[in-house]
Amino acid sequence: MRVPELIYIEIETIVKELLIHYHLSRPKSLLYRILFNQRKQQLVHYYFNNIAGAFSSQQKWGTYLFWALDNKMHRVRLSLKENILISEDNKISIPFTPEAVARALQDKAIFPSMAMCYVTVALYYGMKCLGGFCQVHDLTMLKEAWMKILFEADEREEALAVEPVQTKELGGDGMVLAYLNTRKGELVPATGIDLALNKQDTSFEKFVAISRRVTLSDMMNSMLPEMYTVLYPSFQRDGRLASLTPEQISKVIGLHGKIDIEE
Repeated sequence: MRVPELIYIEIETIVKELLIHYHLSRPKSLLYRILFNQRKQQLVHYYFNNIAGAFSSQQKWGTYLFWALDNKMHRVRLSLKENILISEDNKISIPFTPEAVARALQDKAIFPSMAMCYVTVALYYGMKCLGGFCQVHDLTMLKEAWMKILFEADEREEALAVEPVQTKELGGDGMVLAYLNTRKGELVPATGIDLALNKQDTSFEKFVAISRRVTLSDMMNSMLPEMYTVLYPSFQRDGRLASLTPEQISKVIGLHGKIDIEE
C-alpha cells in the first residue's frame, strides 16, 4: 500500500487525545495545574479575556477553553462559573473536574477551543505551527498572555521555556498562482469563485507548470499589502507602503511576462 505524502488530522482530535492520555489524569502536569487550580483559573480569565481564539467575557464571544456541542451538532460557548462549564442558556453544564472533562471529551460532548489547541500544541509541546495571517497574530497574542499567566502562577521555568517558541510562521497560504486580467490589463489575485465564474483552466497540471516559471518571491509579493495590515498595527504602518496594491506590485515585478493566464 502506498503511504500518503501528506495527511491532514484536525488539531482538536490531537489535543483531545493528548489531554485525555497525558494530562487530565496527572496532577503534576502543567496543563492540569493551570486548568484546575482556582488561582490559576483567575489568571486565565484575566489574561485570555478579549484575545481572538480565546473568549471575551464582556462581548460574549469565544468560549472558556472548550466548546460544547448541542443535539444539532452546533457548537455552544461555555463559561466557567463556580467550577462548572455552563452554556448561556444553562442547558449544558459540565463539572470542571479532570474526570468530568475527560469523560466529556471522550463522549464528544465538548472539544478544545483554538486557545486550548494553541496552548497545548505550540506553547506546551513546542511544535511549530504554520498558518495564515490570523494565526500569526492570534498565536503571538496567546503566547504573550500565556507567559504572563505562567510567571504570575510561579511557573517561571515553564514561562522561560515558552519564550523561544516561534509564532509568526506563515504556512504558504500567502502564495498566489491564480490571477485574472482587469479591464486595464492589470493582474489581480483570483479567488476560487473568480476562477469558477470565468471558467479558466484550474487543472493541477496548469498550476504545476506556472510554478516552474516563477519564483517563491513572485508568488508572495502580491500578498504583501494584505500581509502588511496583518503583521503591523495601524500606528506602525508607513502610509506609502499601505497604499500599494497587488496590481502595482505585479506590474513592477513583470509578472505578466511570466504568467499567461489565457493559456
